[in-house]
Amino acid sequence: MLPLLGLPPIVLGVIGMILGFYELAKNHYPYRKPHHTIVRITVGLDSKDGLSGAGGDLPDIQIFNEVGGYIGKASKRGKIKSGEFVDIPIKHNHHSSQQPAYALFAANGNAICIPHVTTTWPDGSQYAWLGDWGRRCGGMWYYSNIYLLPSGIKPNCLWIDENTERFRTGFQLHWPEFSHDDGDEALDTAEAKAAKVDYLCTAGPPFTMHTYPNSHTNQIAFWEPEGKGVNGSRVENGHRAIGSATGMLKRPASVRSESGEGNSGADELTTEALVGMSLVVSDAEEHSAEELCGSPDSFGPDFFNARTGTFCRMSEKTIWPACSSANSTDNCFHDTLHQLVVDGIVARDEPYAKIIDWTAGK
Repeated sequence: MLPLLGLPPIVLGVIGMILGFYELAKNHYPYRKPHHTIVRITVGLDSKDGLSGAGGDLPDIQIFNEVGGYIGKASKRGKIKSGEFVDIPIKHNHHSSQQPAYALFAANGNAICIPHVTTTWPDGSQYAWLGDWGRRCGGMWYYSNIYLLPSGIKPNCLWIDENTERFRTGFQLHWPEFSHDDGDEALDTAEAKAAKVDYLCTAGPPFTMHTYPNSHTNQIAFWEPEGKGVNGSRVENGHRAIGSATGMLKRPASVRSESGEGNSGADELTTEALVGMSLVVSDAEEHSAEELCGSPDSFGPDFFNARTGTFCRMSEKTIWPACSSANSTDNCFHDTLHQLVVDGIVARDEPYAKIIDWTAGK
């Protein structure tokens, strides 16, 4: 169900395995423009100095209507810095005001980590998607310090990159399925919430992430109209058929990568090198060092939670106590010197080039 104009919908998000309902303040959404869809991309993990490697090239975006009809695109929009957002206007073909129910994002150049995306349609409808879905559905992720009002949540971010096997190369969204309205089915039991999460991750049209090499980065999967099959025949028993639609970019991202356009292998190494030079320090309760280290899909700088006194060494996914809380000077993380000491030897050849401080008041 579409939201009432002027009232942003309740956004579906996930914290861990649990489905949640969140309201986003109006200032998290982009402006409205006739015959245009505006998409706001927020990147990286906010701090005074930003997250090394979280900022990069803005993705290409293509939009489609509810039945897969192509509406418009925005490409080669330049770069975005860590912790910032950019509003991207997409002009509709033929000055239409169709509702762009589907959006397709294809990575460009250096990897970016996306905590949330919002959109405003020509009719004023507004939708949002949180990066926690990327994590929950199997994408590479990291914590963010992007604060969403009025809920106060800090969504995880999803890494995307143009030509690497580590990150996803892009993703598609069916915006309305990530909102919840009073007229929608009740999600008031643990079973119903778990089923909804599984559906959004696996059904296809609601949310699909692409991997490299993937020639379908230029295509979306969409729901055929109720009761119709892809060949026009009727579909019985309430099942919905899935159709596919192709965008208008000249070549998919994977083809650009194979031909040498976009970023190179050196860019990927640069991103990883920059991340390896940084340390994130947080005191947020939801930023668990154990959870970060325990995930095979997490990627980002080393991480220290000052509240719990735990350090995650991301290169090896190992947990270490803070020396101050362990009353020790060995086999622990010196939280004042920002150095891990193992068997009396400093683990890093050089100090961190950047300390990204997310603690309260910073």
